[in-house]
Amino acid sequence: MTSDPLPIARMGGDSDGYGHARMPRGATVPEPDKINHVAYGRFRNVYLYITEACQLRCEHCYMGDRLERALKMPLPQIVDTLATWRRLGGSKLTILGGEPTLHPDYCTVVRVANQLGYEHVITTTNAQKPALRKFCQLDPSDFAYVQVSFDGGRAASHDRIRGVGTFSAALETTTDLTQRGFDTRIICTVNQANRGDATELLDTADDIGVSLVKFHVFSTIGIGHGHGELAMTPPEWVEFCEALNHLAPGHRTRV
Repeated sequence: MTSDPLPIARMGGDSDGYGHARMPRGATVPEPDKINHVAYGRFRNVYLYITEACQLRCEHCYMGDRLERALKMPLPQIVDTLATWRRLGGSKLTILGGEPTLHPDYCTVVRVANQLGYEHVITTTNAQKPALRKFCQLDPSDFAYVQVSFDGGRAASHDRIRGVGTFSAALETTTDLTQRGFDTRIICTVNQANRGDATELLDTADDIGVSLVKFHVFSTIGIGHGHGELAMTPPEWVEFCEALNHLAPGHRTRV
């Protein structure tokens, strides 16, 4: 273990509602056995992007051109990074990409994280066929929960953003996860293409046993910068949230 900075893990602290903290400019990670006090706060949340690879090109993806590089973090570096931030107090790990399940060592990464003592291991996935194959090698106890990205309550709106056939594949994977006992959650990015049917995901979630549906608003960053026509105005987003507040109490699934 050296004292060189590890730039790939983005850290979150307990100090704000989003769990984000920043190391001072120019700071380096000290040797683990020399840590007495972390001046910028005790870390809790670790967000580790293990790959930039993804088979989809969603119109709101913040990764932008990095998807074309499709870089994959080597397994030894992943293990070293996880161990470092665990020593610094990290306890809640979210494994991200790109599409993280496309990393050849994805299952190993999940198991290593649990072996290192992370109390919560989370992942976000597009839930396509490669993801289903990886999850079939893992157990519900390997995760605190799995987050699946849906971009519409129907195939037409979802596939408009993510590609033909992606809605049915994501639904198949999500159903398989819930049936096998995984705590499975849905994330939906609300935009002009799906604002009319996004709340139908609440019905789907109730039907298949999803525990929570989370709605985000479309952001014109990354690939989204070139699709400004999908962006919602602040009043439109407020209107959507108000409608959601009326609908949510009628569903078992949390929002």
